Amino acid sequence: MLGNMFTTRKPRQFHIETRYYDPKREAEYRKMKSNDPEEVEELRRERFRSEWKTDKLESKKGKMTRRLLIYAILAAALVAFLLMK
Repeated sequence: MLGNMFTTRKPRQFHIETRYYDPKREAEYRKMKSNDPEEVEELRRERFRSEWKTDKLESKKGKMTRRLLIYAILAAALVAFLLMK
C-alpha cells in the first residue's frame, strides 16, 4: 500500500480503430501530399482514366436499357397490330 502511494497513473491513451483501409486510396493520398509534380500528374491521369471507364460502362448500360425498352414497345405494337386483323 505504501509503495502504491508514490506511483502515478499513466494518462489515458486515445485509441481509435480504423473501420476500413483502402491501400489504393492511401497510395493516392501519399502521392497527392508529395511535392513531386510528376507523381501528382500521374495520379490525375489515373483518376481520369478510371472515371472515363466508369462513364463508358454506365453509358453502355443506359443504351442497352433503352434499346430493350424500344424492342419491347415495338413487339407490343406488333402483337396489337396482329390481333386487330
